[in-house]
Amino acid sequence: MSVSPHPYKSERTDIFVGTETEQKSEAAVTRYPGFLTGSQQVADPEVEWIEERVVGGDREVFQHVEGPRSFDGGNWTVVPFDGWPIAWLLGSETVNTSTTDVEPKMDGAPPTATVEANYYGDGGGTQDDFSRAFVGVAPDSGDIQVNNEEELEISLSTQALGLTADTLDGTRTPTTGIDLAQAQPWTFKSAASNLTVFGTSFARVEDFQLSINNNISVERYIESAEAPEPYEVLYGNLDYTLDLDIAITDDSLFQEVVNPTSGGFAVDAVFEKPGGDQLSLSVGEARMENADHEIPDDGKITVSPSIVPRTVGATVPGGPYL
Repeated sequence: MSVSPHPYKSERTDIFVGTETEQKSEAAVTRYPGFLTGSQQVADPEVEWIEERVVGGDREVFQHVEGPRSFDGGNWTVVPFDGWPIAWLLGSETVNTSTTDVEPKMDGAPPTATVEANYYGDGGGTQDDFSRAFVGVAPDSGDIQVNNEEELEISLSTQALGLTADTLDGTRTPTTGIDLAQAQPWTFKSAASNLTVFGTSFARVEDFQLSINNNISVERYIESAEAPEPYEVLYGNLDYTLDLDIAITDDSLFQEVVNPTSGGFAVDAVFEKPGGDQLSLSVGEARMENADHEIPDDGKITVSPSIVPRTVGATVPGGPYL
């Protein structure tokens, strides 16, 4: 019985990224997007096969005609070790001396990345590596939240515009010389300050999720240069939601619902690594949709307000990232 080659194994895989200078212009991959935890899915291609049923045919399909290709369904779980995932998600950055201010890009097209996914062979010379790369990869949405280990985590949903030429002809080989960063993640236990909502500091935040939806659209046109792949990706309107779980000690959340702050309120959170690198998240002109004060069977009372921000921004260490 032959046991060679072995199946590809999850512990022998990599996902690398490189920011493109323009959409669908292949970039050199130079880094990991962050610490990737759990299962990951890249935007593998799907082909629409058009079923033609014609007069003169029978009950079976007469023929299949190849239709457009799409590259949806990329889903990553990233524990960031620097500001790249947040800068890519929001799309615009201003580089300072040691930090970068990140905000939503309002003009022009989304920044895109080239993404390389690798399965490595058994290393014994009996199995080839399998490398594939995608161009024009853009983040459709992202959730910045706490995971079960209390690490700051970003769940990214991505779409791509196409495949590199060497992926199409099967000649691509994995990029070498890229190492995982020797860096710590941000954790909620090392928050540099308590979460601040409408000027009130809350020390008992149990859960946090900031959702950012770019509502991108992948566009196709009557042209031959890129078909059957998509041509470009465009931004849609932004949607934000902020969901919290807070063990309460006063009536301030209830009062914000019944007596809303004029002009909305701000929410700020600052996280700091042991080495001092800080990541700050801020939302502005936010409104609280609800804050139901239920009475549990026993124990402390926890309120889960749903907040709708008008603006979102971040300050991350280092940069530039785009």
